[in-house]
Amino acid sequence: MTRQLKLLVGADVMPDENSGVAGTVMETSRALEAFGHHVESFWADSLTRRIAHGNLHYIVELPRALRRAVKDRMARASFDVIQLSQPHSYLAGRMVLGCPSRPLMVWRSHGLEAKVDDAIERHAPPRAASWRAALRRISGNRLRRAQREAVRWTDGVIVPCEDDKRYLVEHFGASDERVRVIWHGVPDEYIDAPQSGDSRRWHRILHVSQFSANKGPMVMHEVAARLLEARPDASMTWVCPQSRHGSIREQLPERLRSRIELLDWVDRTALMDLYDAHGLFLFPTLAEGAAKVVMEAMARGLCVVSSDTSGPRDYISQGENGLLVPVGSSSAMANAAIELLESDDRGPRMGAAATATAAKFRWSRCARQMLYFYEDLAALRFKGDR
Repeated sequence: MTRQLKLLVGADVMPDENSGVAGTVMETSRALEAFGHHVESFWADSLTRRIAHGNLHYIVELPRALRRAVKDRMARASFDVIQLSQPHSYLAGRMVLGCPSRPLMVWRSHGLEAKVDDAIERHAPPRAASWRAALRRISGNRLRRAQREAVRWTDGVIVPCEDDKRYLVEHFGASDERVRVIWHGVPDEYIDAPQSGDSRRWHRILHVSQFSANKGPMVMHEVAARLLEARPDASMTWVCPQSRHGSIREQLPERLRSRIELLDWVDRTALMDLYDAHGLFLFPTLAEGAAKVVMEAMARGLCVVSSDTSGPRDYISQGENGLLVPVGSSSAMANAAIELLESDDRGPRMGAAATATAAKFRWSRCARQMLYFYEDLAALRFKGDR
């Protein structure tokens, strides 16, 4: 991209580099600006919100709020690219695509909720029938509609893993050339800072995750119990919301509880210290998007054992820089981790290879791939294909 671009980037979250979506948007914007482009951003605090309930807000308010935010900014300035982080951007997309002289309209997905819902239905324990379950089904159907409409009313879609691209093409009829897989990045300090040489890290296991159903918390409970029972020399650190700590302790045998340290969320500097103090990273997700923590752990030299899905499937070469196990299988994950603990060299060897892999995934690479995609979308539009 030889000329300077002006981008409008929006997300229905607050700016926080320690959070998933917001941190991703902020890091990418900084990288684009480092290449000489101008990025104007808007966040949740500039979007109208009167409904407190999350799903109802998404269904009723967010599409119109995003359209209004884009319309207001287009009235004040011209942009080359508008890139929004929610599928609820479809009304904004319909408006932008109807303008005679218009910017490119891009939906940047951070993970497809419809794909995640399908995975939960396949792998998670069934939920009891209730009015909440009925409401979840209704909101899920509306969200699928939003994702289908977002595919229709954009020039292109950016997704964080190959699984998501396949899902959009197969389930929502997206065009292959209009969906681009662009992997998320790793902060430069995660790649550049020296790593710990403490050999004790290879008997310490780390898990970092929200406690949502798609993250496989029940799988993680079973893995932790099996692993600690089989390896008395191992310990585990589990980072998740503090409100969940009590239930985690209750579901573990009392004799194992002293060997698990439960921590609340920490900022990314403290998280890097945690990565450096551990050797194995367990990630039993059922489905998601990028799985940024997996790439961060790899950058700090951990050997990752992950479900064979989503972002980890793209990053991990089996047995070379990590291990992939069947989705939802606690026995497979526990056995893989036990075998690593029994070997003196497999974990360190794969951890070193993981570091080399992660070094290719700086945020500058992510931004550069976006610029290439904008060029390709502009060429498609020039040919009249939209």
